[in-house]
Amino acid sequence: MAAKCQRCGKENPLGTRYCGQCSFDMVSGVTLQTPPGAPTMTSAGTAEDPLIGREIGGCVIEAKIGQGGMGAVYRGMQTSLRRHVAIKILPEHLAENASYISRFLRESEIVASIRHPNIVAVHDRGQAGSIYYFIMELIQGRTVSDLVAEKKTLPPGDALEIARQAALALGTAAEEGIIHRDIKPDNIMIDRGGLVKVTDFGLVKNTMETTGGITAANQVMGTPAFMSPEQCQGRIADHKSDIYSLGMTLYMLLTGGPAFKAETTMAVMYMHINESPEPAHVRNPSVPESIWHVIERMIAKKPEERFQDWPSVLQAFASLVAEHPAEYAVSGLLHRSGSKRLPIVSGVTPTPRATPTADPHTLKIESPVGTKPDLPSRQATATIWRPKKRWLVGAGIGVLVVLVAVVLYYAWPRQSGIVKKPDKTAELQKLVAEVKKALEAGRFDVTQAKMKTLHEVFGDDKNPEIVEAMRKAEERLAKLEAEWRKFHEAVTEARRLQKQDKLADARERLLEARKIIVEVNVHVHLDNAVAGLEDKMHHRYIDVVAQAQELGNQGRWKEAVEVLRGAQEFAVDDTEAKQAAQAIAAAEEKKEAVEEEQFAEKLQEARGALAKRDMETAKSRIAELSKLRPGNSNLKELSDRIRIESVVTIPAGKAKVGEVVSKVSAFTVGAYEVTNQQFSEFIKAGGYGKKAYWSDEGWLWRKKNKITAPRFWNDPRFNKPKYPVVGISWHEAEAYCSWLSEISGKRYRLPTEAEWERAAAGPEGAKWPWGKETENPPANLRSAAADWTTPVGQFPKGKSAAGCFDIIGNVAEWCGSGRARCARGGSWLASLEQVKSDSNRPIPASTRVNRIGFRFVREVD
Repeated sequence: MAAKCQRCGKENPLGTRYCGQCSFDMVSGVTLQTPPGAPTMTSAGTAEDPLIGREIGGCVIEAKIGQGGMGAVYRGMQTSLRRHVAIKILPEHLAENASYISRFLRESEIVASIRHPNIVAVHDRGQAGSIYYFIMELIQGRTVSDLVAEKKTLPPGDALEIARQAALALGTAAEEGIIHRDIKPDNIMIDRGGLVKVTDFGLVKNTMETTGGITAANQVMGTPAFMSPEQCQGRIADHKSDIYSLGMTLYMLLTGGPAFKAETTMAVMYMHINESPEPAHVRNPSVPESIWHVIERMIAKKPEERFQDWPSVLQAFASLVAEHPAEYAVSGLLHRSGSKRLPIVSGVTPTPRATPTADPHTLKIESPVGTKPDLPSRQATATIWRPKKRWLVGAGIGVLVVLVAVVLYYAWPRQSGIVKKPDKTAELQKLVAEVKKALEAGRFDVTQAKMKTLHEVFGDDKNPEIVEAMRKAEERLAKLEAEWRKFHEAVTEARRLQKQDKLADARERLLEARKIIVEVNVHVHLDNAVAGLEDKMHHRYIDVVAQAQELGNQGRWKEAVEVLRGAQEFAVDDTEAKQAAQAIAAAEEKKEAVEEEQFAEKLQEARGALAKRDMETAKSRIAELSKLRPGNSNLKELSDRIRIESVVTIPAGKAKVGEVVSKVSAFTVGAYEVTNQQFSEFIKAGGYGKKAYWSDEGWLWRKKNKITAPRFWNDPRFNKPKYPVVGISWHEAEAYCSWLSEISGKRYRLPTEAEWERAAAGPEGAKWPWGKETENPPANLRSAAADWTTPVGQFPKGKSAAGCFDIIGNVAEWCGSGRARCARGGSWLASLEQVKSDSNRPIPASTRVNRIGFRFVREVD
């Protein structure tokens, strides 16, 4: 069987990814990298892409060659220089998000700030309408991941050389305080000349250790198979995290697969944190055991147990080759062009320890004058020294020797007393670099000291070159100092706000600074600080939303809504803000539904408690209901009912009725006269038809007269709900108290005259409940000109010392005991003088007039 290319139709061996004829990626549908031997990178299925053929940033887009989460990559022709370039474009859906735009631009700035042969160079960036882009060098090659997919495993020498060149790039980045955070085989390319290129700085971060910047913890970034334990735990990453990831990448190059595999991402991350991988030489016996000791240290769980810097990693690589040259010889897999700088790690000679800023190397033939020549690899030696051309080589060497001698003759200083002056420009530039470093670190005291040294050393120099260099340096440093001061002021303030958990305010402070800072390098640091804050805000946002969801799962939607309102503060873009708003709306809806259910339930409980005259429970439920639905009409009605049903306690004491003084036990009495609303419950409960509520005398009277309601029950002058019930006989009032006793489980009855006197008593020494005032009594008497009864409690100043409202006026109140019945307190039709004279005049129990009502007594248990 064969795999047929969808593009050109060529049949390829089963399992092949790239078509051997047209380079088409038969898995993804795009030619991401060119297979070995293919001259260029091409694309399939691009005809429908609207960007093909369009000119952006002076480049005509020719084909789409890659797609990632943070952008698509196109091949284009830069018309001004007639060269092919790669153009990375931010996807349209991300270009609507300020945070992603910032990260995209930050990637271009950071990569552009690092000049190194092993890092893809950025030429330009810009915006064309709604399209954000940056232009890079076009790498004619493929990823290490594709190489492993094809070869299964790489020879140890080749794997080590790839890792070495990547380490050179990452070491240079680390010197600039820049961490990649996503090193993996997919992000390392090899061009057609065998040069390794580190790509995709989309997750790059500046450590800001010397700039006082803000770094973000509690964030998980990277690719799980290659992430360091600290990244998996959301802790702050540094260059040692990149060392770990490169170690894991080297492991895969040697063994053909990642160190850890599991069914879920979380399981892989757990393994990075807690487990050790199988040694590379155990998984693949062809791997030398010696390399495992280096990899093992690179992937140590604790950062402090790894190599502490990139030079140490490079030294370890070089030592491997020096001690085992045959095992780590570079094969012909990495094709190389000539080079003028560092030697590669080869099987012929130990490679000197390389610094991170050094350039990578491909095989070289000659060395600069005055340096020790580098020995070529075995492959290069075999290629150069061919027997048939030996005479040419000899001639070439002869010419070279002559040229070198001539150059040395004219260039070497004579022993004539003329001494070449030291290069003061280099010394000046060194001091300027130190000033820049101090500015970046916010060490303005050091800056001043360095500037003083600069002036002391070069201020009086008359050399035109030095004078001009000083002028430019002072001008440049003055601008830089102003910019870095703005930066450090903003970062210091942002850090203070961050400590107060005001992340949004901290971010806003940094964004304000960004508007007034123009230096690109300062911008890069500031963008990193903003990105760090945004990452932290994003993860706080996720945590808060998760907390709200958990509260929702528990049915605590009110709390969930409040938590979600807090999540809005951490939204870093319109998308998250919109999501938060939608979540709040959904939670509000759930909250309303739950509260509606709770309200109905508690309302029923409150009404039930009120019906049973369980006033404490009723009041408690009303308080709970008020929190759920403040101002609800049902609550107002219930609150009024509770108020009207309230009682006051009268302590034991003496009372004088006429000339008789008697002792009265403690009792409770209604604070208000019984209203039409209260009495209506008795009627609705069938009180007039239930003999158990009536005395024998009262039942016979009711049946004989066919009484079914108070006399004025349908009279609009007296039948309003909050007015006292009138036209009611002693028998009816007594039956109401019996019914109330049954439903409440307490003992209710009508008051005796002595109890009424105790309830009506005013302040000590006062004649009336309200005091001594007689001219304008605060009561509904004839003098009040109210015409009829009024709502109970309308004359609050007329209440008694114990708290009984309308105890004088409005309606006279039934009281007495046995067959001695009377109505006390006067009514709306009486004068104050009549109230006293009518105090104990007997009244028949069947009397039903619009001037008499009642209030109940509840016996104390």
